Amino acid sequence: MVWSMLVKECRLQWRERRFQWSLVVLAALALPAVGLGLIHLRVAEAEVAAGSAAERTRWVQQGAKNPHSAAHYGLHVFRPVAPLRVWDQGITPFAGAVAFTEAHVKNDASYESAQHQSGLARFGQLTPMFVALYVVPLFLMLNGFAAVGGEREQGTLRMLRAAGADPRRLLAAKWLSLMVPVSVVPVLLFLPGWLWLGERLAMGELVLVALLTLLILGLYYGAVAAVTLLLSLVLRSSHQALTACILFWSASCLLVPKLAAGAAEDWFPTPDRAAFHDAMKREKKAGMDGHDPSDERAERLRRETLVEYGVDRVEDLPINLDGMLMQEDEDYGSQVFDRHYAELTAVHRRQERVFLGASLLSPFLPARLLSMAVTGTDAHTQARFNQAVEQYRRGYVALLNNDLTHQSRSGEWQYKADEALWSQVSPFAFDFGSAAARVAARGLLLAVAVGWFAVAMAGLWLLGPRFLRSGVA
Repeated sequence: MVWSMLVKECRLQWRERRFQWSLVVLAALALPAVGLGLIHLRVAEAEVAAGSAAERTRWVQQGAKNPHSAAHYGLHVFRPVAPLRVWDQGITPFAGAVAFTEAHVKNDASYESAQHQSGLARFGQLTPMFVALYVVPLFLMLNGFAAVGGEREQGTLRMLRAAGADPRRLLAAKWLSLMVPVSVVPVLLFLPGWLWLGERLAMGELVLVALLTLLILGLYYGAVAAVTLLLSLVLRSSHQALTACILFWSASCLLVPKLAAGAAEDWFPTPDRAAFHDAMKREKKAGMDGHDPSDERAERLRRETLVEYGVDRVEDLPINLDGMLMQEDEDYGSQVFDRHYAELTAVHRRQERVFLGASLLSPFLPARLLSMAVTGTDAHTQARFNQAVEQYRRGYVALLNNDLTHQSRSGEWQYKADEALWSQVSPFAFDFGSAAARVAARGLLLAVAVGWFAVAMAGLWLLGPRFLRSGVA
């Protein structure tokens, strides 16, 4: 029964000019989105590879110099390109792509690509996920707003009920007829990139990504389709249903995310960057909470080192005390950095809770945030990149300070290391991890997406037959 109704609904939908034209528009957007996604990925990979190679050459061939001078000479670290960026740019254009690492200082990643784009970039780039999350739901609503209201106005709904059509089976057929066309869209949008990524990701990871993407989009489209049918049922005319659908799409995809971003920043403002770094600099010099200032720490280390080696003068030490002092400053600075960045992370988590709450008002928000998590272009992955950069900085600075400490004596600032030491600093590497782990970290968002689907379907299942009977009567 449902199958015959589904076939009939699909045939009727295909004959609609509205469906045919919207399908043409959707294809016209999907094809360049796929092409642009591949182009963006190729360009980004080429830029990162060229920059990383040039920076490696600059570092290794910097010439002979004091190791601590080399630590201040510093290294530029380039953010690797997430392979799945071919589908979703996420926050990538607005997040720092290059971090300059050096002794004593923790620098934030900068050189956001959006700085070099026009203001139109704020409206989003044409990517496969942009089409999937923004355009496809609109396509679905435009072809479903008259699913019930249109038949009511034409009188065919009364005929179906007179023929004994079960209301729930009829609604199930109409819901499936909306889902069938959009189920093909993810394949068209993501299959080319999926094939192209075969050499970059393991097959198991690609299959997992495909399943997660289908799950997220399935929940999203299913909820939107159910809401569309409910609006078509509740409202008395197709024109009212169309207006309501457009308002729902606008609020869900545009208004709620914008209001959530504004509320998160207003309620839990991000500290000013200059003031944030100045506070760390002052605390590093004066000591945390005003205790243990840098000069007292240095004097204590000097006394302890003299006792350890059983000498009375720094000049008699078999090591270079300056190297130890440099590393002590690094270690203490790391504590200061960790404390301040932990407070910043707490602010970001409060902001995320605002978005989590706002996602209860918009099925788009959880789908959008989960999409970025799957592709590794979300804020959490950017935070992991920043942490990896800091650990890399601490590692190579400690290596240089250790060489200064044990390969020279105190006061021997003429000591110089060469390419043999610089080559010991390994190139920066970053593991994006698995898509499953990234989505698991956003488990509450996935629960909200499931909740939207469950509530919308339950509403259609429980309320649909009542409105359907009242509309026919």
